[in-house]
Amino acid sequence: REDFAKALAKYQDMRKGGRLDPGDCSSAAKVFRNAADENPNLREARYNEGAVLLECGKESEAVRIFEQLANGSPPFAPAITSLGYLAWKKGDTASAERQFNRAIELDKQINSVPARNNLAQILREKVQR
Repeated sequence: REDFAKALAKYQDMRKGGRLDPGDCSSAAKVFRNAADENPNLREARYNEGAVLLECGKESEAVRIFEQLANGSPPFAPAITSLGYLAWKKGDTASAERQFNRAIELDKQINSVPARNNLAQILREKVQR
C-alpha cells in the first residue's frame, strides 16, 4: 500500500495544472505499473496504470489492462465499469449496460457508484426515446 500511496502522490504532483502533461504520460503510467508489479494483489495500482494510459490517449493499452482485471479472479468492478464506459462512449449501449450491471453485481458497495450512475443515465436516455 505504501508503494501505491507514493505512486498516487507522484501522479497528483504531475497533474498540478489539472491535466497530465503529454510528456509525463509514460512516467505517470510507470509509477503505477511499478507499484502493481511489486504488489500483484494491489489491483488498484494496475487499474490506475490503465486509467493513466486512457487519459494519455492510449486506449488499446488501457483496455488490455481493464480486460485483464475484469476477467481476473476475482473480477475488479472498477475495470468493468471502465469497459462499460468505453462501450457507451462508442455507442454500444447494450454492452455498456451489461458491463455496468456486472460491476454492480460484483461490488454492491462504493466501487459500484460510477456503474450505478452510468446505468441510470442509460436508462434515462431509453425512457426519453
